[in-house]
Amino acid sequence: MEEKFLKFKDFGICYWKKGEGKPVVLLHGLGASKEWWKYNIDFLSKHFKVIVPDIIGFGHSDKPDILYSLDLANDFLNNLIEKFSFNKISLIGNSMGGLISLYFTITFQEKVEKLILVNNGGFSQELSPILKIATIYPIGEIALAFANYKTVYWLLRSLFYDKSKIPTELIYKVLEILKFENSKKILLRVLRYGVNLKGLNPGIIEFILNKISGIKIPTLIIWGEEDKIIPSSSAKLGNKLIKNSKLHIFKGCGHLPQIECKNKFNQLVLDFLLE
Repeated sequence: MEEKFLKFKDFGICYWKKGEGKPVVLLHGLGASKEWWKYNIDFLSKHFKVIVPDIIGFGHSDKPDILYSLDLANDFLNNLIEKFSFNKISLIGNSMGGLISLYFTITFQEKVEKLILVNNGGFSQELSPILKIATIYPIGEIALAFANYKTVYWLLRSLFYDKSKIPTELIYKVLEILKFENSKKILLRVLRYGVNLKGLNPGIIEFILNKISGIKIPTLIIWGEEDKIIPSSSAKLGNKLIKNSKLHIFKGCGHLPQIECKNKFNQLVLDFLLE
């Protein structure tokens, strides 16, 4: 797909756009990029205008040396909505992208038509020990300094239940992006903003738990039952916290159902968006 760019503040944001119809925005997770939605775009774009950005600080978007926060992410999405002159968008977010989608919906619910949360952060503090340990200086720096094919493959293994479904092209994409200036530094900065040794930042959790009952828009929570990054118990908690939300848990699936269970995932998402 052709990469396009738009401006956010003074920074360049890389994105893909495909299809016509109501706008659907896909948000990737921490250390990921728009390519992590590659297996969903063609299917969804037959029915919707699909926008897939590299979130500021990630992928091929600029990586400025600034404060990264959920409020910055809100500004990022508002800028996207303004640039495309959208009235409302449907949001689909995986992991960190799901946390951003949840936070944005709580803050600007009037701008969101439907919300789909995929193995997202924000329902509880529970997180993988890998993420918590990486917040310790200089453990994160040392781990990223030795990033190569084997280490990235090992990391991706923790995201998949069926290791045979790990796309080789994804390993090379991660390695490519890690070579960009500031890429490793921003990754760790965002991680340490949102995570500490206890798990997800308690300030973020407190804000969400105080506001989440106010979500009234149609919401679908999707999870992989074998997720080692954020346990499926978080999905069940989120389903209770968001009134009238729907929950679907894929058996034999890890942290990335949009890749590992792509066909069933795509149909599930389409059916929900067309309701």
